[in-house]
Amino acid sequence: MKMTIKKYWLQLVALLITVYSVVLFFISTALSNKIGKLVLNFLRVLDFLMLLTAILLVYIISKSGLDAEEEAKINTTDLTHVDDDSIVHDPASDELSTKAIEEIINGTQSKSVKREKIISLVCNTVNACQAAFFTAQQDGDKRKLVFSSGFAFYVPENKPYEFYFGEGITGQVAMNKSTLVLDDIPADYHSAVSGLGKSIPKCLLVVPVMKDSNVTGIIEISLFNKASGKEIAFVEKVSALLISVN
Repeated sequence: MKMTIKKYWLQLVALLITVYSVVLFFISTALSNKIGKLVLNFLRVLDFLMLLTAILLVYIISKSGLDAEEEAKINTTDLTHVDDDSIVHDPASDELSTKAIEEIINGTQSKSVKREKIISLVCNTVNACQAAFFTAQQDGDKRKLVFSSGFAFYVPENKPYEFYFGEGITGQVAMNKSTLVLDDIPADYHSAVSGLGKSIPKCLLVVPVMKDSNVTGIIEISLFNKASGKEIAFVEKVSALLISVN
């Protein structure tokens, strides 16, 4: 806003100087026979300086506009081209998040609300773009995973989102009872939906929630950057805490 006001005044001054310069030129020309040569030369020099000032102001205005555009381009480039190696995970945030999760667990809210808050907190800690929590249920002689809460995760209405153990990536993790880190996500897998549109994450982290060697749930997290060892360890730590809200 300040730049716009400053630019406006510069344009106005340049215009006024130009007008005065033209008027002075015509006046000096019309009165050239009535005024002395010294005065005429003075007016011509003054007219030239005013015109030069106007040209200089126009140059300054155009230069400031180009600088603003260039700065905007640089800022946009900085936002859209982030090197994965430049992202540093802060271990201190893990401790704060763990304490916050413990406070949520010890709260009086329902389990579903607690799960949503914990999933959201985990995503903010590891800079995840999307997450889902599945609860294990018995279905006859089979076991299945049913979606219970998520973060930026789209689930079709009136349609249960579930997998049987061994089915798909999520079901395989439940069957194997071990963490899976997938850096090459299939193109037809979940896409992260935001105000910027749909984007395919770079990394998928799937962690089982275990109780007495039994899988009681699955945490599935999508990231735009590869998961570091510390981030994986943090999510695995959280999975142990999720047993009480599963």
